[in-house]
Amino acid sequence: MRNSESTARRALDGIRNIVYPAGHPHRAPSREEMLASLATLTRDDIVQFHRERFGGSSIILAIAGDVDAAEVATLVEKLFGDLPAGKRPVLTQPRTTPRAPISEVVTLRGKANVNLIYGAASGLARTDPDYEAALIANAAVGQDALTSRIGKRVRGAEGLSYSLASRFQMSDALDGIWTLDVAVAPANLKQALVSAREEFEKYCREGISEEELTVQQQHFAGDYQVKLGSNAGIAAALADAEKFGYGPAYLDAFPERIRKVTREQVNAAIKAHLHPDKLNLVVAGDLERIPD
Repeated sequence: MRNSESTARRALDGIRNIVYPAGHPHRAPSREEMLASLATLTRDDIVQFHRERFGGSSIILAIAGDVDAAEVATLVEKLFGDLPAGKRPVLTQPRTTPRAPISEVVTLRGKANVNLIYGAASGLARTDPDYEAALIANAAVGQDALTSRIGKRVRGAEGLSYSLASRFQMSDALDGIWTLDVAVAPANLKQALVSAREEFEKYCREGISEEELTVQQQHFAGDYQVKLGSNAGIAAALADAEKFGYGPAYLDAFPERIRKVTREQVNAAIKAHLHPDKLNLVVAGDLERIPD
């Protein structure tokens, strides 16, 4: 149960449990809930779960390299032909919408650092048409501690953080959350809270610049194409494309989709998925209250 002692994990779990209602698959179980669940788990439960989730319909197999397609197909049939097809699990859940913001403290005694996480329901799912625009929107504001707006100020100019990163998380099967995670020394917490939020709100007001858009387009398209330079990268990309229903053509399409994103589309994604007026805050560390 090491996660229960991690400031980063406890802060993230706090955001998840503010955003998601009881019973939602993305809600984080408490330590007590997890232990109670494990205590009642039976072999029959595990067998049933395996039967439901590990069927032929749930398997995606991608192979890349100097192979003979016919031989591979024969081998796959030999190894997996008897596997019951089953049904691929489909998660259905109403979209989660941002609510009035909440601030919480998770007190963990003896921790040398503090993790603060701003977060809110994003309303973004992986197959949404504005997914690429949202990726760029996030990257410019906080994805990289060295080049993003928040990173340049909080870590670069003010030297307040050990690490910093914003992400759209848990957006694969359902709509997820947007988070900004900043790790700081306790003495830097108050200023980091102010600076990170000011830069985020400013970005949401102003929108992305043409220069930022170009930089992020080059980054995402270039990074994706570099990963296709190895067999492992190609296989991973094929499996990912199939998982979301895009098919092999997506390996060529993704860089072009990124390059075609416009500034107007990114700014629309900012309005749709980043919510400065609905930001929740969870701070985890050796403290009892958030500094004023």
